[in-house]
Amino acid sequence: MNLKELEHKYKEMGEEIERLKNQPNKKRWRAEKDEKYYLITQSGVVHFYYENYDLIDNHAYATGSYFRTEEEAELKRDRDLATQRVLDALREAEGDWVADWDDKDQCKCHPYIDRDKSIQIWWGYLELIAPTEWHSSEEAWQQVIKSHHDDIWLMITGERYEAKE
Repeated sequence: MNLKELEHKYKEMGEEIERLKNQPNKKRWRAEKDEKYYLITQSGVVHFYYENYDLIDNHAYATGSYFRTEEEAELKRDRDLATQRVLDALREAEGDWVADWDDKDQCKCHPYIDRDKSIQIWWGYLELIAPTEWHSSEEAWQQVIKSHHDDIWLMITGERYEAKE
């Protein structure tokens, strides 16, 4: 092999490496041995550990409490807390209303984000686009959207709400 052929082969390999680097990775990230990762403890505190493939590491990974950065872990914790606050407020606001999944005439509503990036209520009947626990009456959702807007935004999008300027 001459120098020109070698340079051409090297260039092709470089292009292939870049193509592979830019391919979406569908596998969930897991740290290498002795590499740092973050988890959320039962008390909601974010801690870092070093991957050892032991019981704690495997449990954190299996339960989804396993993050590359502290910020990712904090966002997940905050999203879970926001979701629970919204659902608690929704159950309180709905009073005696109960979703009857056998009643096809009962309107069951859930929130969504529209094109204008505002929270709206979807009037559905048996659409299970959102989890069943997100469904309630229109009146209950209207009340909860007013009192828990930023939590709903975080619950749906996984991002912190930033007001439009």
